Amino acid sequence: MMTAIALDVTDDWGEELLHAYYATQQGKKRRLRPEEEWRDPEATPGFLLGLEYLGERPYVEATVPECVDTCLEPYDDTVTGDDLEELAAELREATPDEHTFDVETGPVAVCEFAREEGHAVELRE
Repeated sequence: MMTAIALDVTDDWGEELLHAYYATQQGKKRRLRPEEEWRDPEATPGFLLGLEYLGERPYVEATVPECVDTCLEPYDDTVTGDDLEELAAELREATPDEHTFDVETGPVAVCEFAREEGHAVELRE
């Protein structure tokens, strides 16, 4: 079963928020792997795809690797507030070393951004 964590924004979803997320994510990638070349936020495939869907729904989601998907079990379909911080911490703690980069720049990044911006995340199958 494939599970994803998606940013759940109901009111102020737009290009500015989409850009802010991808700028945050790319910044995290640069900090974790400074030796690699990273695209500008507006050149990432996720940002470009998100622009296509702006009028329909937010398109910011990250696949949750199977090695940590049990961390999602205690949560309902939507996670908000302090639970986002708790979920991010649980994902970090459960992540094997070889998956750290993908989890940090994927589901953890979505949780952290949602928490900082006052939004929620939706758990999807």
